[in-house]
Amino acid sequence: MSDIAGCYDLSRIRPKVQSVLRRVNTLGRDKFTARALGIDIDARALADARAALGLNWLQPAPRLSVRLGAFEEVDAELTGFDAAVMLETIEHIPLGHLPRVERAVFAAMHPHLLLVTTPNQEYNVLHGMAAGRKRHPGHHFEWTRAQFQQWANGVAQRQGYSVSFSDLGPPDPVRGSSTQMARFLSLRVRPLCEANVL
Repeated sequence: MSDIAGCYDLSRIRPKVQSVLRRVNTLGRDKFTARALGIDIDARALADARAALGLNWLQPAPRLSVRLGAFEEVDAELTGFDAAVMLETIEHIPLGHLPRVERAVFAAMHPHLLLVTTPNQEYNVLHGMAAGRKRHPGHHFEWTRAQFQQWANGVAQRQGYSVSFSDLGPPDPVRGSSTQMARFLSLRVRPLCEANVL
């Protein structure tokens, strides 16, 4: 089964989501069953996502859904996904709760592929922001590239992943890009019947 799970503001990335959903729908017509699930802790954000994606409570889509949830809690419904995306998510979680995310997402959920993006604090000055200011009032922290890589490398080592890093957006030669991404690939061997990836 090729499935993806994510936690993100769907309205901001609607064109990308629609592209993924076209692929999900195409796969669904093949011999594979594909499913996309978005989660968020904010009921209003979920309502906006449902509206943007044309989802109806009374007629649920078989392969696409959004629901209330958090990546800090082990959730049986979030296991079995081939891929997961945590788009601009971790900075909204208190630093002291990141071990919970590690247990719930990397240990229990353990998708084959996991993409994690977060703001690059070094780039904020290029957005015209004062030193120490965060991009959003809901951000508990914003990491430099070195801090993000230190966290991601530790998680990868402890949870059986390889990890690589990318800049997202036009790069500054000194400060990098506005957004940084870690791409985690599981080192666990998966049975061939479970190895379908989008």
